[in-house]
Amino acid sequence: LVLNSPDSPIEYLHGFEFDWGYNYQIKVKETKLNEMLSDGTQYEYEFVKIISKTKVPDSTQFKLVLDGNRYFYELDTSEQEMNITLKPINDSTFMYMEEVEIEVPDKFRPKFETIVAGKTKSVGHFIFVNHKRIRLVKLLVTSSTSIVTKISSESSFSPSTL
Repeated sequence: LVLNSPDSPIEYLHGFEFDWGYNYQIKVKETKLNEMLSDGTQYEYEFVKIISKTKVPDSTQFKLVLDGNRYFYELDTSEQEMNITLKPINDSTFMYMEEVEIEVPDKFRPKFETIVAGKTKSVGHFIFVNHKRIRLVKLLVTSSTSIVTKISSESSFSPSTL
């Protein structure tokens, strides 16, 4: 799950556990930080509650921000393994955030490899294969600034529409 805030991607929302294949509307509390963090973060988000949880058809297409690196700063070599978000299982399947397998068709592999290497970021369009696997159907390689979307302080969020 990746949420987007006005200032940087949110990769984790404490207290919110989700299941792949469901559309959620959630309520979050947004708090402006007194000082901007080194990665540019200006807001802190707190999970409040699930408003709704609905099973989506397997044919549902959804967007997901893809970035080969979890952190926006250099880690020393002993911590480099925890920075990797996409780990190859074989030449066409990758484990994303240690949560779900991504099937990558041949036509997307060259661009996808640049994401895995941490050279680019992208928005991918996916469909569900099953509760532990998704398939890439479209890939847009973009700059990091074009994938940031605003979430207001008490907004609803839908992973399938991000």
